[in-house]
Amino acid sequence: MTFQHNSLGIDYSTKKVALAVLRPNHPRSDRRVSVWSVELPDKARDHDRNFTDILEWTMERLAVLEDYQDWNIAIEAPIVGISGNRQTAIRMAMVCGALVRECQQWFGTECVGLVPVSSWKKEVCGKGNLDKAQIGEWLLQTHPDLWHQCATEHEVDAMCMALWAGERR
Repeated sequence: MTFQHNSLGIDYSTKKVALAVLRPNHPRSDRRVSVWSVELPDKARDHDRNFTDILEWTMERLAVLEDYQDWNIAIEAPIVGISGNRQTAIRMAMVCGALVRECQQWFGTECVGLVPVSSWKKEVCGKGNLDKAQIGEWLLQTHPDLWHQCATEHEVDAMCMALWAGERR
């Protein structure tokens, strides 16, 4: 799989966000691949503050991209009901909705999409039920240059979603 279009993959939780940016045609080679992530401290139990911090952090990263035309954005769709914790599901949906809205404001509504977890895993890695370690192994084997840009499992997931988005048009 080769990425052809500017793409952004976003993996998130209630305390973490990872962004992976692929710009295959950027004139500066050092700007063709960018990966950022943030993890809020465990002791930060103020969920409203976490929510605000995640949004501010994301906006700061999006601001450095400079060009907002011709992008495909993939944001992992929230999985609701798996954990059984309604409050966590609500917070995940809130973070997801805010990330979608932010990306729509920066890039436009037509290029931002929610991607079910099993869909991007199946299309990118060949199997929809891979765990994070298996996804990391796939990325290392198929795109070692991109894998080496990633420091966390969330960054690997974001990178794979960026690969998925880069193939869309």
